[in-house]
Amino acid sequence: MEDNTLFVNQKHVPNLGASYKRYVNHDGVLKEFKLGFLSNRIVNKKEIYFKLKDLPKYLQKSLKDKSLTKEEIKEITIQIIRKQELRRQEFLDKEDVRIFLNENTEILPIVGNLLPSDGVYAFTITIKNDLITLKPILICGNCHWSDLFAGNTIFGKNVFCLATDLSKEQREYFKEEIIELKDALDFLENKNLVRKI
Repeated sequence: MEDNTLFVNQKHVPNLGASYKRYVNHDGVLKEFKLGFLSNRIVNKKEIYFKLKDLPKYLQKSLKDKSLTKEEIKEITIQIIRKQELRRQEFLDKEDVRIFLNENTEILPIVGNLLPSDGVYAFTITIKNDLITLKPILICGNCHWSDLFAGNTIFGKNVFCLATDLSKEQREYFKEEIIELKDALDFLENKNLVRKI
């Protein structure tokens, strides 16, 4: 049986008292939410809803066009999650394992560190849709690994590899050099390195 219960987001009724039941949206599932000092600080206010029928009668009519069913809330949540996933890039590492790139992805500067015999893929730091990301560098006739290692390409010292492509021994050896993607621009600036983004 289809549930046509209507819910109104808290942004449309921000000043309701504590006596009204609140529901929090957990990835498209609405659960009753108890007000409290700690819970107020943890829960995202944008995810709090009220049942339309629980609201004062004088508000119900004016809020009906702003109310949503559980199914509609779930669909909106799915769309938001999909958009967030599209903002993440994914790569296949050298073992063909899928890597989802995020701000905590660990990378290692290649210049002065890894020789061609180490067999890892090279990337350069770029900005895409206001996010720091990695762009693969194709090793070809004009761009040899030895030149990347020496910093003698158009990428200068803006050359990195995924830490997941390193062997256990390499990860241990380079542990002081490995950084997270979110720190890459600061790393390049602090080292006074030229970055081509």
